[in-house]
Amino acid sequence: MAAVSLRLGDLVWGKLGRYPPWPGKIVNPPKDLKKPRGKKCFFVKFFGTEDHAWIKVEQLKPYHAHKEEMIKINKGKRFQQAVDAVEEFLRRAKGKDQTSSHNSADDKNRRNSSEVYKRAKALDQSDNDMSAVYRAYIH
Repeated sequence: MAAVSLRLGDLVWGKLGRYPPWPGKIVNPPKDLKKPRGKKCFFVKFFGTEDHAWIKVEQLKPYHAHKEEMIKINKGKRFQQAVDAVEEFLRRAKGKDQTSSHNSADDKNRRNSSEVYKRAKALDQSDNDMSAVYRAYIH
């Protein structure tokens, strides 16, 4: 993967070892976790998993610019759920709510979306796993 200019808070595709590229977010590492020496890297928490890792810049791609390419490569269910969680995170972060309706099904969906947003927002303010967004999205 090509080197790019990234910063804290960016959504990315991270490639770790033999695993396929996976959606994640660059976050602050826990205070007791030191940055590895050597090549420049970022601490990434991945959507839909409990995983987090220091990822070399060369193994990161910006999320939006490479979304279509990555979706074509990986058709797995867990992968799609992770991508869905990222998209929900983005929708809620931008404050884009769907057109409101007054039937009870729509009210339930809005309550569920609100809960996902609350959990996603908490991730921006803490070092919780991105999997909280994933778990909120699938429940």
